[in-house]
Amino acid sequence: DEGNTVQDTDPATVTFTDVLPTIEVIKTANPISLPEPGGSVQFTVRVNNTSQEVLTLTALVDDIHGNLAGQGTCAVPQTLAVGGFYQCTFTAQVTGDAGESETDTVTATARDDEGNTVQDTDPATVTFTDVLPTIDVIKTANPTSVVEPGGNVEFTVRVNNTSQEVLTLTALADDIHGNLNGQGTCSTPRSLAVGGFYQCTFTAFVAGQAGESETDTVTATARDDEGNTVQDTDPATVLITDAL
Repeated sequence: DEGNTVQDTDPATVTFTDVLPTIEVIKTANPISLPEPGGSVQFTVRVNNTSQEVLTLTALVDDIHGNLAGQGTCAVPQTLAVGGFYQCTFTAQVTGDAGESETDTVTATARDDEGNTVQDTDPATVTFTDVLPTIDVIKTANPTSVVEPGGNVEFTVRVNNTSQEVLTLTALADDIHGNLNGQGTCSTPRSLAVGGFYQCTFTAFVAGQAGESETDTVTATARDDEGNTVQDTDPATVLITDAL
């Protein structure tokens, strides 16, 4: 109360503890299903920064498709703002058999400014659906005409695999000449590669009166590895001509 003044000080200290960074990885596939044997799939990878500080995305690695840096639009390093994200896409071939699936997982790695690192992973699955097999049968006759009362004709049978998978040719049957297995060069079963074919020949006697013709049809039967069967037929006609 005499007007004398006094001061005193006291500090209070607040310390900051380290908080480990966190991220969230989301991987999606488009499409998620393909007909066998597969095809191209576009994968999208998104990395969310769920931390309270800026992070650096240092790596993106897929367990099947490898380091994603340089694949599609993917590139690292990338800066992840607080609450921000980084997203990229890449395309890869995915193959498999009907009923199977392929699951591949991406791993993202990020670090904060203290050098703490964090990783997160996310898978994407692509399934494969069944596709029925297809074949194309071509039968030809040589010669296409014989003089009455007939003669020997060499028939050629070709079975093309028009499917996208390997097939097994299980039977070749002719509506006139019967089971072709063991006739001429024909034998079953046979493996038909994708885009491949099987061809054989057999000789038969074709008889008739002048002006008549004989048309006989071959039926080929094949199956795929799921047990689906397919048949296709093709005729060959031989004319009987008049003897001079």
